[in-house]
Amino acid sequence: MHAWADLSGNPYIACGTDQALDLFFGGQIYDITPIRLTTNNPPQFSTVNGSPTVQIKDTGNGVAVGDIVNINIPVSVGGLVIQGYYPVDSVIDSDNYTITAASNATATVSDGGAVPVFNTTNGSTDVQVTLDNHGLTAGGTFTTQVSTTVGGLTIAASIFTVVAPVTANTFIIQPGGAASSTATGSENDGNAQLQYLIPSGRQSAGYADESGYGLGPYGGGPYGISSTGTVLLPLRQWFLDNFGQDLVGNYTGSPIYLWTPPTAPGNVAIAIDTTNFPSAQSPPQQAMFSFVAAPQQMIIAGGCDDPVSHVFDPNLVRWCDQDDYTDWVATSLNMAGSYRIPSGSRLVGGISAPNFTVLWTDIDMWLMSYLGGSGLAALVWGFSKVEGSTGLLSARACAVFENIVFYASSNGIYMFNGNSLSLVPCPVWDKFWKNLNRQQIDKVNMQVNSYFQELSIAFPSLAGDGTVDSRITYNIRENLWTYDDAPTLMARTAWIDENVYGSPAGTDLGGYIQQQDSEGVYDADGSPLPASIRTGWFSASQGTLLSMMERIEADAVVSGGSGTINVTVYAQDYATGPVRTYGPFSWQVGNGPPWSIVRARGRFLSVEVSSSDAGVFWRLGNLRYIVQPSGRRP
Repeated sequence: MHAWADLSGNPYIACGTDQALDLFFGGQIYDITPIRLTTNNPPQFSTVNGSPTVQIKDTGNGVAVGDIVNINIPVSVGGLVIQGYYPVDSVIDSDNYTITAASNATATVSDGGAVPVFNTTNGSTDVQVTLDNHGLTAGGTFTTQVSTTVGGLTIAASIFTVVAPVTANTFIIQPGGAASSTATGSENDGNAQLQYLIPSGRQSAGYADESGYGLGPYGGGPYGISSTGTVLLPLRQWFLDNFGQDLVGNYTGSPIYLWTPPTAPGNVAIAIDTTNFPSAQSPPQQAMFSFVAAPQQMIIAGGCDDPVSHVFDPNLVRWCDQDDYTDWVATSLNMAGSYRIPSGSRLVGGISAPNFTVLWTDIDMWLMSYLGGSGLAALVWGFSKVEGSTGLLSARACAVFENIVFYASSNGIYMFNGNSLSLVPCPVWDKFWKNLNRQQIDKVNMQVNSYFQELSIAFPSLAGDGTVDSRITYNIRENLWTYDDAPTLMARTAWIDENVYGSPAGTDLGGYIQQQDSEGVYDADGSPLPASIRTGWFSASQGTLLSMMERIEADAVVSGGSGTINVTVYAQDYATGPVRTYGPFSWQVGNGPPWSIVRARGRFLSVEVSSSDAGVFWRLGNLRYIVQPSGRRP
């Protein structure tokens, strides 16, 4: 996810998935996924009466199962109107594939279909549109995708209001002006327009059988003999940032893409290449990650193809010229360039803090220092190794809080302020590392919540299904750690800190953007938001004596809802023994005594404070309780 605003102040959130690149703006989602191929051919759609399956023939389309096709212009066929984005369900051969319509066809058709037909009458402002089974009503809207001239009228690619009379197969629009002749014409000259989005990626890492040279351990087989085996294929990751008001970024192994505001029909992200920008100078066509060094206004790309040989190098970092995302070749007149990190087997990720930039390989960390030179012999960026044994776990396992970079390595959580690197003590490290699903390690993502000075690491657990279902959280201000066991209600697959929309936001497992911690909103989108915090086990005399808790008192602020929080006390006589529960005791601050009689006895005690009301807010201070030794044996 990435949030930013354009020069007019319009706020956007971009979200990359395994199939699409979407944009949230004005309460709506816009698909801005780059288009791989656009074809314009007579529609050859086939339907079977009673079935939602539609077969499409489009020679040399190159799709695979799971790819997305946008049927840009509506096609009427077999009682259906097919338009919009559809995943490919099956591939029959190199020319034919199937999709699933929203309803069953009412007729069997072979290689047919029709796009909208426009009919004008001399002197009339009305244009009759013929589109069988269109399903529109007067006052609704109809969008034309390709500008069409009929009867002296230009029907621009735009949104039109449907005007009566309306029949099952026809309706009226008024594109403006009167026709100069009576005529008939079809949108896009009668051709269907099919837009094939970039190939879909993987939701999860997974194994696949492959064959070829270099498969398996280096030198493990006969020289020059192709071998077969199983390899781990990574999931798709998007890396998004803004270059001024423009969105830039890439997915794993792709070119760098650009989207320029505002939202408009057909305005999708395009690749920064010599096709879209003929004067571009060797922009990366393969990058494992990218980000913008904002102070310098340069795109940094890691794991790239070489600008001269175009051979992919997993350790190569490249950057564009200052303020020019199309120029990537170093000359005597610009600041573009590249550098090969000499250690590690691959670059994993990078991030730009307010005053410095860092990169990680799989085994170490490097500082990128902006030197500001220009020309072939000058140094634009300097590179120095910070640490040789603290590589980054995954590309998104890092974050910036104020001017400090935090990141997760295989041996701990680290923080770097641009000068010194230090280990962050993490008493819940085992909750993360020993429960982490290592096959899905690329899903580990670090999340900063500046509102509460918190840092969370979300990850997929071994007990789960491979999705992000657990997290550990660090309160930076108070130097305290907590954890959420799977399945946590706070599972977020992607995250943005405080942004142009206000408080932090993240994407949940259902694909929704969830804004968090909005001031005055203390629920889960209208439903109660269960909340709890529990102490660890505590004891008297290191557990050699039993303890009796007679009563407990809370120092709490509670507002909203019923103003009620619950306190529960747990007791245990041995570390592996059964747990006894006392309570819950309900507290209403300002209504009744601020304490509860507990009379809990055990060698170990633990206290939990919770709430389950909608709209309730509470903040906990100190817990006060009366506890005294109570013998050695239960």
